[in-house]
Amino acid sequence: RHRWNCIPVMVTEFEGKGRGVVAARDIKMGEFIFLDKLSIKLPIRPSYDFNRPLIEQLCDEDVDSLLRQVDNLPSEAKLMFYKLEAEDCPGDWVKELRIFSVNSRLNRTLKGIRLFLNTILLNHSCAPNALNETIEEGNYEVRAIKDISKGEEITIFYQFFDGYTYKKFGCNVKERMKEIKDRFGFDCKCSVCTGDLPDQEDIIKELIELHGKLNPETAAREGMSVFVHTIDRFADLSQRLYIGSLEDKMHPLTLMANIAYRNKDAHRLEKAMKQIKKIAEDTKFKNSMKIYEEMMRKFELINVPWNKN
Repeated sequence: RHRWNCIPVMVTEFEGKGRGVVAARDIKMGEFIFLDKLSIKLPIRPSYDFNRPLIEQLCDEDVDSLLRQVDNLPSEAKLMFYKLEAEDCPGDWVKELRIFSVNSRLNRTLKGIRLFLNTILLNHSCAPNALNETIEEGNYEVRAIKDISKGEEITIFYQFFDGYTYKKFGCNVKERMKEIKDRFGFDCKCSVCTGDLPDQEDIIKELIELHGKLNPETAAREGMSVFVHTIDRFADLSQRLYIGSLEDKMHPLTLMANIAYRNKDAHRLEKAMKQIKKIAEDTKFKNSMKIYEEMMRKFELINVPWNKN
């Protein structure tokens, strides 16, 4: 690859889903894959309607800015931009606008409509092997969350909401594929949706059932002991998930840690915090380590012996 974009991946055509990215060498869990710097950004204006197509709402000033930014891209980046899929829509829209509208992503926190030329090539999988994390200046850092073999496709989980992903996507293949089709417009052909990981559906079904018991009413009605064991089961099952985002594993552990701290249950608190620390150290994601360090300070556990191992 050229110096502008020297990363350990190759762009490959996949039958039935277009271009994607494969590993050019073996990549270990937690290993840095690439940093994707923001290529093009337009502002989200106050008048923007999130329910209407982007292409119909950009003003002349936005289009002029877009054309200037495309023209200022490095030569290889410009080639990558024009290889992206262009939106097929009625009207005399310039090609650059049709490309940007279908490949850009909204970020309300950073108040921008943004395009990344490498991350946009990463295809979705319900059981991904990588994760893209927003870091300084709004750029993306992509790391492996599993060991990835040379020639294996690098995938991420397309998440467009906060919360547990399986609650949105459902517990069976039919529900999941329909939600993905409705939201993203493609038929998912990942290992989950093709039936290669069937045991995951049973885990998700039980997790969804447990969600109904994770409230203070359960503790009041059935006793704290039952409530705590429900949380234990919830956290343990979550660690066996291959499906979904990293947050699906982290949230149950933070819940377990908070309840244990409130109940002065040192054993459970230590167990939860060690598991959070392991996820953070294995994946090397900054946000996971930030969560761990903030909780250690909150629980005043910075100097405990097991934190120094």
